[in-house]
Amino acid sequence: MNKRGTLPALAVIMALSMALAACGNDNDGGTGKNEANNSGTKNTDTTAPSTNNAANDTANTTTPDAPAADEPVTLKLATWIPADDKWTKMLELFNAKFPNIKVDMISWQGTKTLQENIAAGEPVDVFWANTMWEPLSQGYVENLQPYIDKDPEFGDYPFLPGILDTFKVGNDIYGLSRGNDLGVIYYNKDILEKYGIDPPAVNWTFDDMREMAKKATNAAEKTWGFNNTSYNIGWLASTVPYANGHTEDIYGLNKAHDKIMWTGDNTAALDDLNYFYDIVTKDQSMLNWGDSQKAGYTGGDLWEKGQALFNYGISFQIPGWSNPDSGLKFKWDIAPIPAGTATQANYAQNNPMFMAAASKHKEAAWEFMKFWTTNKDFQNLLADNGYTFPNSSDADIQAHFKSIPSYAAVNQEALAFAYNHPIYDPSFGMIGGNFAGEATGYIADQVIENKISAYDNLPKSAEEKNGLIAQAKATADKVFKVQAENEAAAK
Repeated sequence: MNKRGTLPALAVIMALSMALAACGNDNDGGTGKNEANNSGTKNTDTTAPSTNNAANDTANTTTPDAPAADEPVTLKLATWIPADDKWTKMLELFNAKFPNIKVDMISWQGTKTLQENIAAGEPVDVFWANTMWEPLSQGYVENLQPYIDKDPEFGDYPFLPGILDTFKVGNDIYGLSRGNDLGVIYYNKDILEKYGIDPPAVNWTFDDMREMAKKATNAAEKTWGFNNTSYNIGWLASTVPYANGHTEDIYGLNKAHDKIMWTGDNTAALDDLNYFYDIVTKDQSMLNWGDSQKAGYTGGDLWEKGQALFNYGISFQIPGWSNPDSGLKFKWDIAPIPAGTATQANYAQNNPMFMAAASKHKEAAWEFMKFWTTNKDFQNLLADNGYTFPNSSDADIQAHFKSIPSYAAVNQEALAFAYNHPIYDPSFGMIGGNFAGEATGYIADQVIENKISAYDNLPKSAEEKNGLIAQAKATADKVFKVQAENEAAAK
């Protein structure tokens, strides 16, 4: 079924089952000062889905208008990034090509930002969000496929595989990636040297990582194998079953993205999820967040204090931690996520931006989004500022990225492997993706922080979340069925 156009006025149906909150990327300079900041999960939109149809009513009465070349247009871009000098320079680059299109940045406060601007008669044109399905379910998201189909320039851009897939529904694309991030392993080179441990190879394994962490753990010397940020490590732990071939995607998902696979009958996946349970309880090479606070380590996480060998983090922290003012007092480098017994692949995020269905300037909004994603100079400037990895195989973009000092300073083989072998976070675009994210969060909360075996809680949570995902998918099917009937009747 070809689901073209904006969604009809069925927000009430969808809102009953889906209020997604996935991972967003808010660059704080890379020096996260607490567990939440260090995780890369920020500015999560917790606004409950609206049960009114204002967005749909507005969306269904507006049509893309192509401004004349000399007609001034002002776009509203809703984002949580402040309009600092870096962003001003990027917008100036856009204005150099489109002098008639001005971009005003406004603060994103969840879908209420869209509601308030519609009510004021000045709807948002482009917005960031942490997930697709909440705003899409309420009719706030414009289908981009008609714009893509008539724009050969966009079609000619050599996107890397997977970049356009996260926000695809059927054959249509509803969002574009404003930037992509990777999960990487940061390691303390000083601790390696102290204990005579060789640096991790690019093809290292989870077994290698565990053994290295054991060697680096010395409570008397106040060094541990892993950082104490349980939430971060929970993300890493969720990749182990996939790496060992016991789930079909990260987050424990199957390929269809309608089931979490670490249920009670999948003992192999549960064994994998106990990897960090054993590290915390048996190896004691990780002092989790709660225990570290009880022990009096309250001055920041152990990685930043130079007391942890490994830290799982997001790639946008590389520029920040490369800065001499970062506060890190030790030498460090990066490694890709280790290999399991079946595969080695890196967690990656496609961070979404959307065209607002209620926009009064859709053609101009498309030009802005296209420029953001396909203009080589803009992509290079984004990379310079630490906001993205390359989204393209273009040789010039790849070469420019490698020349950026903060990235050039880290292990190039590890960096190249990480962004050439991404597994994109499926929860950003899937129906019920928030439920998958919540199930993954239990690994951090229960297995790592509360030291409860994966067998004791995760199967039950997976079954509960699978039921909620099924409800969300059934609701989505109803929405798209009615939409198809409306489209057929309109022809």
